Amino acid sequence: MRSPRGVLLFVSLMASVFAYSSHESTATAGGDDWDDDSDCDGVDVREMNFPVSLSDGHQYRVAGYAYTSRHVKHRTVQLLVHGATYNHSYWDGPELGKKDYSYAREMAKRGYLVIAIDQLGTGHSDKPDGDFFSLQEAASSLHQVAGQVRSWAGPRSKLAFVGHSNGSVTSIYTQGTYGDADLLITTGWVHGFRGLPVDPSDPEIQGAVATPYINFRGPKRDALMYFTPKTDAAMISYDDAHLTDTMPRHQFFDLIGIHGEIAALGPGGMTTSTRSQQVRVPTLVQVGERDDAIAPPTAGPPSEAAFYPNVRDLTVHKLSQIGHCVNLHVNHKESWKDIDRWISAHD
Repeated sequence: MRSPRGVLLFVSLMASVFAYSSHESTATAGGDDWDDDSDCDGVDVREMNFPVSLSDGHQYRVAGYAYTSRHVKHRTVQLLVHGATYNHSYWDGPELGKKDYSYAREMAKRGYLVIAIDQLGTGHSDKPDGDFFSLQEAASSLHQVAGQVRSWAGPRSKLAFVGHSNGSVTSIYTQGTYGDADLLITTGWVHGFRGLPVDPSDPEIQGAVATPYINFRGPKRDALMYFTPKTDAAMISYDDAHLTDTMPRHQFFDLIGIHGEIAALGPGGMTTSTRSQQVRVPTLVQVGERDDAIAPPTAGPPSEAAFYPNVRDLTVHKLSQIGHCVNLHVNHKESWKDIDRWISAHD
């Protein structure tokens, strides 16, 4: 277990070291205090820059945000990977209606070092060609970020990938390919038979994917993301105005392709596209009971456990009355407490 002083030193070192000159421009040096109200909630937030090199021969900058408090007590570092049409701010939601929707700040208060990244093409990260940046490239970039985090965290630390939706797919694929993390947590994603979450022939969808960076927002997106009886209407408005982001088209098509493959296989089909069969570390799967975006499996095999044959320690939890965007529902604490308990048991 690392001392609070040691972890804060780690964050400071990372913030200063991960500034670099990219192939196009010089990035702003990391280390600035990105959080204006850290004195109020006891959480310090600092922006970092992770350099990664992709198969096109170029170097890119992945923006990350480290959330820490003075009472760090866990040796597990949580590396948060957001889903489609979001950036890292999915993990750092606002305070609305006297409810705090920031997973990252809550976990920092619970004694974790938390690093939330903007996947390439979103937020403050660099934006490669949207028709180049695929699931494989996303996994390569996450692998490189994980290596840099591990290098600075030291041999006594542990690393957990915590994904949401497409970020879960990226985390599973990365773990199955490279084996970077000690723990894997997925939210907003399960395998198993279901149909596509969107109709590819829908003119709205066609318009959204007409450019290399898709821009999908509005009522149809909201209906996929939320179970409205357990959602503050102000949160949906806030999401549309402040949280929604574009996404590289190739990465989006890869995600839809996995959904399409699952639908084509039908009940009992065993997709290998996510590389979950190659995951070997303890894994927690959280699925919202009312998640219409991933449409949990219909009756019959295979179970979610069947997609992780090499995981001896697999936990699957169904979250009651929660839709796709777990963190942004009023009852999100069920998920957060579950993750905290599970990591603590493996810390």
